[in-house]
Amino acid sequence: MHLQNFSNPRSWVQSLYRRMGYTRRASTTSQPPVPQGLYSECRRDYLQDIDSKIKKDGIPPELVLKSDQTPSSYVSVGKSTMAQKGSTAIPIKGVTDKRAITLNFVVTLANDFLPMQVICMYSGKTQASQPRDFKFPSGFCVTQNPKHWSNESETLKLIDEIISPYVTKKREELKLATDQKALLVWDVFRGQMTDKVKERLTELNIECVYVPANMTHFFQPLDLTVNGCAKQRMRKQFVTYYSSAVKQQLDSGKQLEDIEVDFRLSVLRPLHAKWLVELFNFFYLYQRQGSNCQGVEEV
Repeated sequence: MHLQNFSNPRSWVQSLYRRMGYTRRASTTSQPPVPQGLYSECRRDYLQDIDSKIKKDGIPPELVLKSDQTPSSYVSVGKSTMAQKGSTAIPIKGVTDKRAITLNFVVTLANDFLPMQVICMYSGKTQASQPRDFKFPSGFCVTQNPKHWSNESETLKLIDEIISPYVTKKREELKLATDQKALLVWDVFRGQMTDKVKERLTELNIECVYVPANMTHFFQPLDLTVNGCAKQRMRKQFVTYYSSAVKQQLDSGKQLEDIEVDFRLSVLRPLHAKWLVELFNFFYLYQRQGSNCQGVEEV
């Protein structure tokens, strides 16, 4: 039988599982199952809240914004590799590397992809930790803080440096009143729920709808589209860098066991920054075409 003609119908897979003594199971997670009734109720209330605010204030798609944050690792290696049969210890270089930054994405219902917020560039607490000789595009919000993730201060910067300028510009372009309401959909993250953040949004005439707690994997628009796509593209960039480094050393005559890939921050900083800009360019063009990134074969 030629492999290209091989097919594995569902019945064949089920038969193989039975003979092996296996059954198909979902992986265990820390999230408890959500009762169907609770899911339906939360979904109904959440969507009704968005719909009522849009209709009540006549909010156009350009002023309906969705925001979410996601980590971006510098060393995006997989958790599996090839090894000799019977091996007991399988080390994978980089698998324990936890260095990452936080990205904040903002996308509108009209498919505008706004400049990204990049929270703490690589390591350190000051501008000196950013990659040298590299300039991020105009409009990006690049910041640092001691813990390298979002908080109230970073949320206010996101609002003032990315969301507010966009909303003001769109009101002008659409010839709307300066107090025309906008709508922001985001999570019940503690740094986004403070009094200062709420007061700032009220000053800017931006209403909020919060994704139901513990249900972002169901209802957060960017969790269901952009975030996973971003991680896959960044992983692809790292794999290309890694494989190129391995090939170059093999071509120079090095043995496979002697190959070392450079993970120093002085090397990864400018590379990672470049990949982020390429990621933004991809999303900016892709969103303008009205897609949600699902099923992108390139990724």
